[in-house]
Amino acid sequence: MATSKYSSTISEGDSFGSWTVAGSSFTDDAGRAKIAVVCSCGTTQVAEVYNLVKGRSSKCRKCSSGMSNSIRSYTPTILSETFSRQANTCALTGASIDINNTVAVKLNNDLESGPDNVVLVSSNVKKRMGDLDAQSFITMCQTVINNVPEPKPNMSVKDFFNKREQQ
Repeated sequence: MATSKYSSTISEGDSFGSWTVAGSSFTDDAGRAKIAVVCSCGTTQVAEVYNLVKGRSSKCRKCSSGMSNSIRSYTPTILSETFSRQANTCALTGASIDINNTVAVKLNNDLESGPDNVVLVSSNVKKRMGDLDAQSFITMCQTVINNVPEPKPNMSVKDFFNKREQQ
């Protein structure tokens, strides 16, 4: 167990957002308390205790940008089957994907992960989805499409909103 100068006691197994403490703390050359952590996506790094305790760090950069490596949790067989089922394309856009630009996402966050509730999407799409599941993201996109008029070249913002109100 380690105590930082911020009077916070943390120990292995404690959670801070998506981080789980995975070791004992130590002090770096600058006197900062640091500790090994593992993100829910599997990324491991050393974090400053202060940043964890104060909520300044809650997940890794990949997860923060929407590009978690959750795809690596698939077995090679399941990954191969999923890529084949989707014809090596993003489930939401149809764009070509490969192992380097793909993220696994749930169709419905209320259900468990599994072959019937997980699809592969491009990293670019996942960034835009944020924490939404695929169904919620699709519904949001459809709402936008249904409520936004087609913009014309050189259309002013005022004209755009006037046209939207007329729909």
